[in-house]
Amino acid sequence: MRNLLILILTAAIIVFSPLASTGQTDDSDFQFWNDLQVTVPVTKKLDIYTAATIQFHSNLSKLDNTRFSIGATVKPAKGFSITPFVTFLSDRNSRNNFRYEYRYVLRGVYKHDFEQFSISHRSQIEYRYRPGANTWRYRPSV
Repeated sequence: MRNLLILILTAAIIVFSPLASTGQTDDSDFQFWNDLQVTVPVTKKLDIYTAATIQFHSNLSKLDNTRFSIGATVKPAKGFSITPFVTFLSDRNSRNNFRYEYRYVLRGVYKHDFEQFSISHRSQIEYRYRPGANTWRYRPSV
């Protein structure tokens, strides 16, 4: 009975999820987003982390958004990791000019395994260094 309930809920999510986003489609512009993340283990408790994102729009004729991150992931205990990293962003604004920003981030992830599932919590605090408005931001997620 429990497996049947899980199957019905999963099917409902798959069927009804696209209905909420149908009003957001824009068929006049073909966009391309590409994300690449590379994590290189250095030791059992240390990894080097890099990530890059690029976005083209206007039918692939304009570069709109680029991001590059680099940092290190430290794993002091099982199920817990700390990742300090820096991200460089360039975004095209409404005046068609690029806006540049640096984000200095400290991310902590805690994961607890149960018998049949696991729960993780990610907390991230970042300092956004950008022209005109430097800000702090806290971003939790489960």
